[in-house]
Amino acid sequence: AKAFVVTPSVSSIRKRQLIDQGYVVIEATAEEFFTGLHGLVTATITSRIDLLKNRYPHQIAMLNAGLLEQQSELLRFFEAVGPRELSPKSKSSRRELFFEGVEPTWDDIAQGLDAEREIMPSFLEQITGNRNGVHSFVLAGHAGSGKSTMLRRMAFELAKDGHTVYFCKAEKTVDAQPIVSFLNSIGDRHVYIFLDDAIIQFETVDAVAHALEKETNVTFILADRPHVVYSRLRTLRVTKPFVLDMPYLQKTDCERIIEKLGQFGMLGDLQGKPLYQQLRQFLGRSKKQLLVAMKEATSGRGFDVILENEFRSLSGENARIAYTVTCLAYMHGAPVHRRHLLACMTGTDLEKTSTLTNDLREVIIPWNGRDELLCPRHRVIAHQVATETAPIGIRAIAAATFLSQLSGDVTPYNISRRTPEYIAYRGIINFENMLSLFGEDYEVIAGIYSDLKDYYGHDFL
Repeated sequence: AKAFVVTPSVSSIRKRQLIDQGYVVIEATAEEFFTGLHGLVTATITSRIDLLKNRYPHQIAMLNAGLLEQQSELLRFFEAVGPRELSPKSKSSRRELFFEGVEPTWDDIAQGLDAEREIMPSFLEQITGNRNGVHSFVLAGHAGSGKSTMLRRMAFELAKDGHTVYFCKAEKTVDAQPIVSFLNSIGDRHVYIFLDDAIIQFETVDAVAHALEKETNVTFILADRPHVVYSRLRTLRVTKPFVLDMPYLQKTDCERIIEKLGQFGMLGDLQGKPLYQQLRQFLGRSKKQLLVAMKEATSGRGFDVILENEFRSLSGENARIAYTVTCLAYMHGAPVHRRHLLACMTGTDLEKTSTLTNDLREVIIPWNGRDELLCPRHRVIAHQVATETAPIGIRAIAAATFLSQLSGDVTPYNISRRTPEYIAYRGIINFENMLSLFGEDYEVIAGIYSDLKDYYGHDFL
């Protein structure tokens, strides 16, 4: 039906006209209609526990065990990690995406797609060294260094050893109170809480640590890039964080990576070459990011050339602008809402959806498994595309169009919660970042600011 027409009275002629046009005519008052509707739909609405089971299928056993009320607020942002819930699936995982640089899923970790880093046992030993009181660690590594994979692998290994583990990768600041309530309710049981892309959670962690009872035992492990971590360490005053620096690739790291690539048929140009030649390709790039080293070593081409060819192969300007928009946002750590991305494109809704679904398939992917939030495969890719690969004209259109679409969502509330919209806006609009995008082309930069003045110039921004 096109619509339901609810009216206390309607003539027979008018009613027939509406029905002929595809409308459903209901003779009732608004109160009668909605009261009746409420009774009809109440029985069909999925219960809260079933909704949680659908969203967190690997946690069904825990939910059935009666932990719902205690953990429901916590589970809005955190995943409970355990080997039983995260056992590898019978069907093969999307291995190609993992080796293309997409951040790992729990299934990737369970399938063992990642190669163990030489430093990981030392990190785990430090993290588990003291189980009394409140402790925090910061895993610092540049984009593409493998820290997100390391973080999930450590969480998985701790859960496999029987520890209580929670993992969070949220697009905005999480609420401190549910975490405090949960931790204070479990006595002296030790809990490990992992937070990826954690710079926006530093104040929350400190607030939680300050509000915990004396007998609470918890270890926070946060991960982010060094240049944002070191400037914010002072905000963690209660927990006094210890920094774990991600090292460059070691020889043993390269050997394990080569073994994994061979195991899953992803060696590319290295296939069939002796080990010493394979190692030479990796070790010669050991000071580059892991993603860059892996792509260059297995393809025989430079990382910039690989991404430039991918960009040129996109179907048209709509696809290139959409890709550039997601890269502009994600280089600052912010995924893009699907509705914002569609609004940046031209054409009919069907054409825009087709571009996003088909032409950009596995180029733009769901962020953290959530279809309403989108991102490129990795932040390293985002930075390269946004600053080098995309032509300046495309960058300028993408920046101006995207920021104009965001303007209605950059509100005081979203700023306080550090939502993706605010993070993207703050990162792109910054003058120093504009210079990194457009060099010293002040005419382009001034043009973008001029285009955006009507959207942002009238208020506190």
